[in-house]
Amino acid sequence: MALADNSDSWPSYHRTKGRKLIEEHVGAEYEIVEEKEVTVGYTTTQNQQVTSEPTFGTIPFLPAEKQTTVTNSTQTPHKEWQIHYRRRAAPSGTAGTGIPTTTTVQTQYPSR
Repeated sequence: MALADNSDSWPSYHRTKGRKLIEEHVGAEYEIVEEKEVTVGYTTTQNQQVTSEPTFGTIPFLPAEKQTTVTNSTQTPHKEWQIHYRRRAAPSGTAGTGIPTTTTVQTQYPSR
């Protein structure tokens, strides 16, 4: 189960919605095995600024230009909150119903 984050407040209520989805998947008897924040990707933003300024070279009256380029690159991680869960094991001897499932199966029959 992946959530945008581990918040449970207005307006998103991510955790409450996540638990509801878990219960729809495996029922009310489940246990959370592990929870953690995971980086699932990055967004790279590049910004380039070019400035030009006039200069005067060694030849009079010949316009020249000096350009300066500044480049910035930023990486922002995209994260999600992951919940690993499983159905809680039923008590021994029942199939989750509370009714004993112990049965005897005859595998050998006397010859007639």
